[in-house]
Amino acid sequence: MSKTLASQVEALLARERVALLKGDFATLDSLAPLKESLFTDLVAATDAAADVAALRRIDRALGHNKSLLGAAIAGLRDGAARITVLQQAQDGFATYDRDGRAARLTRRSSGLEKKA
Repeated sequence: MSKTLASQVEALLARERVALLKGDFATLDSLAPLKESLFTDLVAATDAAADVAALRRIDRALGHNKSLLGAAIAGLRDGAARITVLQQAQDGFATYDRDGRAARLTRRSSGLEKKA
């Protein structure tokens, strides 16, 4: 494995980390083909004489980016769930009456107008 290839992989992972921290998904998408290509080259170039220190740095960077990506995915899921709850709240509130039958409470117009 050449030091240049290891440096390119590390630089790419640093760019990916910055994009993850900024929530820049367009950049993440554009980095994917380069990442795939570099890692294909890395696997092909790794042999018994591999730079163990560089591989450890790459492994740490990958682990860190994996954690950031997991957090980003969780944040997107939470945001989507919150939007769903807010949309459902606009449609009314599902509940049960005292006899146990499903009932829907809808928001009534207050009759008041808000003026600037």
